[in-house]
Amino acid sequence: MRAKGLIWIGSIIAVLFLVRYLFLSPPVPPTGPAGQQPTPVEVIVVAESDFTEEVSSTGTMLAQEEVTIKSEMTGRIVEIGFREGAAVSKGQLLVRLFSDDLKAQLKKTRASLKLAEERISRNQKLVDMQGISREEFDRMLNEAELLRAEEEIILAQLSKTEIRAPFSGVAGLREVSEGAIVQPQQSITTVQRLEPLKLEFTLPEQYSGRINAGDSLVFTVAGKSGSRKAVVYATDPLVSQTSRSMRIRATCISSSDGLLPGAFAKISVPLKHTRSLLVPAESVVPVLKGKQVFVVRNGAADTVSILTGVRTARSIQVLSGLSTGDSVVTAGLLQLRP
Repeated sequence: MRAKGLIWIGSIIAVLFLVRYLFLSPPVPPTGPAGQQPTPVEVIVVAESDFTEEVSSTGTMLAQEEVTIKSEMTGRIVEIGFREGAAVSKGQLLVRLFSDDLKAQLKKTRASLKLAEERISRNQKLVDMQGISREEFDRMLNEAELLRAEEEIILAQLSKTEIRAPFSGVAGLREVSEGAIVQPQQSITTVQRLEPLKLEFTLPEQYSGRINAGDSLVFTVAGKSGSRKAVVYATDPLVSQTSRSMRIRATCISSSDGLLPGAFAKISVPLKHTRSLLVPAESVVPVLKGKQVFVVRNGAADTVSILTGVRTARSIQVLSGLSTGDSVVTAGLLQLRP
């Protein structure tokens, strides 16, 4: 009886082990390529969305008008008529050069001219009566004409001794002092008209014809909060042979408070508004012959070559290779193989 009891207990234990093996133990994963575990990924379903094609560039703020004030002649500065950084009006005297010697020459020339004109007046009747030869009278006329020309030359030189503002604006820093001898083409100061400021930037030649006068753009300036607007007013008809880019200028239509000529600007130029297929930038894989993405089809990953367009900070425009409804892998790309 005891032996039969032990056999019965052993049979029960064997049955329990068999049940545990068949129903409670986890299945052993198969080995080999066909039995690899699925790779978890994240996907998006591609759909058309509103897209504004934009191109970014950098530029420089420019004054509306700017000129460097220089002397046209050598002379000593006897008067400075402006304050550095202050407003000046058109025609305002900026610098006066020593001109006493020219004034003396002008006085002498005018006295000689007056005498010559009196001689002509006295001898006019003698010529009519043939009291003097016509040749001698013509010499008098010629002498008076030369004196008039000399007077005009001296007046022109005198005008160069007074350097005036060509337009209303703001004067820059002085490069000279009273009593200094200035030479021709020596810089004295600058005058700038600051309202409204202009913005100059360049774009690659491929955008030629896609941006025209009247187009709007947005720009930011380092150290200044917020974005500002400008409107294109001119494009250079020539493309640079060195950089293969074209110059564009725009007028700032936002407030220029706090902006200065020469400031560095970051520019965003909207080109056109369309509906396009967009995919996250991280989903695009560069390959030897272009770019590709992984597309999930029937639970399997498949590579698709695509043609891309404009790239933004987060997305890339897809021109061909994908269709609406495709599931594109966005995360887990490193572990994927077709």
